Amino acid sequence: MSTSSEGCAFPKKIGPSKQARNARNASLRRQLRNTIWLRDRGVSRASGRPVEPNHYSMHWRGEVCHIQSRGSCPARKMDPTNCILLSAAEHQLSDGRGGYRLKLTDPETGEPATDASKPILFTLYNSAGKVVWSRTS
Repeated sequence: MSTSSEGCAFPKKIGPSKQARNARNASLRRQLRNTIWLRDRGVSRASGRPVEPNHYSMHWRGEVCHIQSRGSCPARKMDPTNCILLSAAEHQLSDGRGGYRLKLTDPETGEPATDASKPILFTLYNSAGKVVWSRTS
């Protein structure tokens, strides 16, 4: 515990409880998910197939995917322009779990995509590095 020069303890900084912070964060995450689902109209941006929030199959279950990962860009974690709707299978292929085989790029510059409000070129590669399919949305 920190003390002042007179030997008295500094007052503790009191903020919202952990339970209150968790409730607020859950509410913000729910708002973000709802915004993305409404913007993308329940359709995967990569394949163009309709997806459902709680489907048992990963090919038909929709998930909100961060274009720039939450770890590498925490400031954009709750930014709707950093999120898109993908099926769970496509989401897995777009990150480390699937070997980054689904690439998201800007169709005009060829650079990695950074803005969900602009068109994105989705390219799926097989394990040998050959293009399986490509789609812009």
